[in-house]
Amino acid sequence: MEAVRKQFSKNRYEYDLASAQAVSSMYGVELLPDNVETCRQRLFDTYQQLYNPMGATSSSSCRGDRGELSPELTRCIQFLLRKNILCGDALTMLQQDGQPITFCEWTFIGLNGKVKRRDFELAELLRNVEYDKPKAGEEGLLFADTGEPTFVHLPKREFPLTDYLKLPDYE
Repeated sequence: MEAVRKQFSKNRYEYDLASAQAVSSMYGVELLPDNVETCRQRLFDTYQQLYNPMGATSSSSCRGDRGELSPELTRCIQFLLRKNILCGDALTMLQQDGQPITFCEWTFIGLNGKVKRRDFELAELLRNVEYDKPKAGEEGLLFADTGEPTFVHLPKREFPLTDYLKLPDYE
């Protein structure tokens, strides 16, 4: 959040957008439900505490007149934490409800506030991980054609491009 403040403190809209993007990059899996809720709440509390677009001037603010977070931004941040901090078993790759652990990829498109969400199952992402590792004594080459199979992971589900404050509307 310090990096977001330094880079975007002159424009509150960009600050809010960048802070949501920062939250969207945090992921976790925890086995115990109460620990998951505690983690989500602590992350949100920390976000609220650090949210401070000092010097931000814009008519499109996500803070109310008294400096509190707007309901729209609060809802967005809490949604991102619910989708990214999951209750499950990383060994079985299943959530507490028996469904596969599924992570969301959040692609923020420029500064226009649009986000593309794609869901991926953790087991699928890790299925062919051996092909991604360099062999002993080799450097990993991202774009090299080594002749070995390559894998492009396909999303389990895709959502329409939407405004970041409306992400919770697309469950």
